[in-house]
Amino acid sequence: MSFSNQWVNLLLAIDIVAQSTVGMYVLQLYMPMYAVKPLHFPATASFAVVVLDVGLQFIFSPLIAHCPISSAAFASCSARPS
Repeated sequence: MSFSNQWVNLLLAIDIVAQSTVGMYVLQLYMPMYAVKPLHFPATASFAVVVLDVGLQFIFSPLIAHCPISSAAFASCSARPS
């Protein structure tokens, strides 16, 4: 398999990484500042949401990584490695 034949896959992979990176910056940096300044939420509540988000990512990332991509297989996926 030649790398020159994989341009579409390479561009898709770059796009997936870019979208997830932008999403994380928006969720963990922009939204807490937006909640504090224009919406006048307390800074502690905004920080608590970010801490909760990071904690959930820490817990669920290994579980999601263990499961196959298809939704049918995901529904029957167990947390135990096979």
